[in-house]
Amino acid sequence: MNITLDKTKFALLLSLSFMGGAALVVLGLAYVVETDAELLRTQSKELAFQKAQAEEQFETTRLLESTTEERARLRDFVLTESTIIDFISSIETLAESLNLSFDTENITPVETKHQTFNDLTIDVSFRGQRENVQLMLRALESLPYHSWVNDMILREEITGEWTISTSIHITILES
Repeated sequence: MNITLDKTKFALLLSLSFMGGAALVVLGLAYVVETDAELLRTQSKELAFQKAQAEEQFETTRLLESTTEERARLRDFVLTESTIIDFISSIETLAESLNLSFDTENITPVETKHQTFNDLTIDVSFRGQRENVQLMLRALESLPYHSWVNDMILREEITGEWTISTSIHITILES
């Protein structure tokens, strides 16, 4: 009986060793599975982010393509650096056609926070007959550009002529 008991103890120890080894293998595999699962979660998040970026880029491209005509029409209302001289010349031509004297007193760039556009303030004055000065004032108020009249002084001179001194604020598209 002693031999059988030793064999039983041996079998028990061997069984416990195999179970311990199997438990270590199972724990090792569980660790590998968990590590791989975390890697897959990270890769899944990266793929989702890349997919979202691709969709956003596609949507942005589609939006840019669909608004090409509208942006082209809007550009007609914004001066560029190359057309600012033409703009001032057209105001001068309009003043001359109304028999007004025209003087550009100051051109000042205005600091802006955006990079696509610059702002410019042009100080001008017009002198002539009251009716013509009023016509010029209406023309300045309805300039077909993104512009506005900052301030204006209208006064009658001793000679009977009228003078408008004004600041026109204009948005200029960067070229």
